[in-house]
Amino acid sequence: MSNELNQADQQALDAVLAKPVTELTEADRALLRARRSYLTQAQREKYLDDTSGDDSAPDETTSDSTADASGDGESVDYETLSYKELVALAKERGVKANGKAEDIIARLTDADAATQTADGE
Repeated sequence: MSNELNQADQQALDAVLAKPVTELTEADRALLRARRSYLTQAQREKYLDDTSGDDSAPDETTSDSTADASGDGESVDYETLSYKELVALAKERGVKANGKAEDIIARLTDADAATQTADGE
């Protein structure tokens, strides 16, 4: 298993990291969370408000970011994420992360809808 991003994924990550934090969309933040293990500690602190010092991949301790990805009315375009990013995002949100990409996308979309419903009550 390679620990490097392919060229297209690296370019997408670089484009997001070039943006000011205040201009990041929820899709950008989802991409950063999914690629968290590729960020330096300083980048995680700047873009993800991560001060834990943990260099591991996303885990249950980032569950507060789950609402951020779907909670303010801006939807995440899951179709633009790679399979690995979808799996990481699904695990971060506590959604079943195996199967085809379209299955994971369906579960994430369902989880978004459930979160929005719960937030609206």
